[in-house]
Amino acid sequence: MNLELSIQSWPHDDVVYYASQFSDADGGRCFRVKFQNNGLPISFTGEPVEREHEWEIRGEAADEFARLVSEASVAVCPEYVMGMDGTTVTFKLSNGMNQVEFSWWMALPEQWGELAGVLEFLQTRRVDSQGE
Repeated sequence: MNLELSIQSWPHDDVVYYASQFSDADGGRCFRVKFQNNGLPISFTGEPVEREHEWEIRGEAADEFARLVSEASVAVCPEYVMGMDGTTVTFKLSNGMNQVEFSWWMALPEQWGELAGVLEFLQTRRVDSQGE
């Protein structure tokens, strides 16, 4: 299973999470995750922002992540949204030859709410892994 989460805010931010599944020496499920910030090197408050960070999700956390991704149930047709300046988020998931992609502007559509758990999981794990 491979996952790509791209967050693009016009005109400056471009943030991408990549997660790819692999097995450890004991055959356990693991995910290697890469966070990449291709946008501005500083935030709007003047603070430096992280450009790149990699970490692994192992053990029970890897099983939880796989469960969140595989059990998410979403409606195929989202509500109609239109706008100008803002943030576009793209979530791609591939498993073998099958692939699905969700893309939304600004707020996650209510019908796709179960994807929020996957997004929150990645963000929380990124922050937690920075202390390691």
